[in-house]
Amino acid sequence: MNIFNKKIWVLIAGISLILLLAAIVVHLRSPAAKPESLALYFVKHVYSDFRSDRDNKEFERNVKMYVAADSHDFRKLLLDKKLIKERDDRYFSSKESLRKAVYKKPEVLSEDNGIILKIKAEYDYDEFYVTKNGHEKKLSSSGEVADYIVHLIRSNGWKIKDIHSNDLTSGIMFPEVLTQDVSKKSAYEDFFGSKSKQKTYDLKRILRKRKKLGQETVKEMEKKFHGTG
Repeated sequence: MNIFNKKIWVLIAGISLILLLAAIVVHLRSPAAKPESLALYFVKHVYSDFRSDRDNKEFERNVKMYVAADSHDFRKLLLDKKLIKERDDRYFSSKESLRKAVYKKPEVLSEDNGIILKIKAEYDYDEFYVTKNGHEKKLSSSGEVADYIVHLIRSNGWKIKDIHSNDLTSGIMFPEVLTQDVSKKSAYEDFFGSKSKQKTYDLKRILRKRKKLGQETVKEMEKKFHGTG
């Protein structure tokens, strides 16, 4: 091998090493590298009702990247949950402005069949009614405490298998969670079960009921703010 070829070989080897190191760094920085990191990322940016506009744009990408391939029911639940939240805002002509969100350190509940983590979140936000003229009228400052029970499995890195929660939209879909300790083993194991009756919901019925309630609420709000919008 002449000197020129050696230099080329050294250059190629150097570039390959740089690319390998870069790939390792990217993997380590990826949310999927650690179950706790992925669970927090997914709850904040995908599952939570307080997603940003950017989160909504990246919603399908994040679901595709971080949800386990065989979790078909959970994928549908995520899409339906997002739809219910969007329709609710429209039906009630409402808007929430998040002032503060605090996510506690994930707590390990179980390490059987992957890992199950509990994340407690505290949200402070302002609620607004948007009049027919497009003016935002502040209704209240509210707070919400929610628990997210996140089931993760190893599948080419960590992936989200399922989530059980008592946040606001989950409460619309599954009213029983609003009075339930979702972190109880019996509660989340039942919800995660393959034949779970607890996970059954009627999307069309939910949307129909929310639309009717929203229309009634809008009538009341328009009377309240008539002439002030």
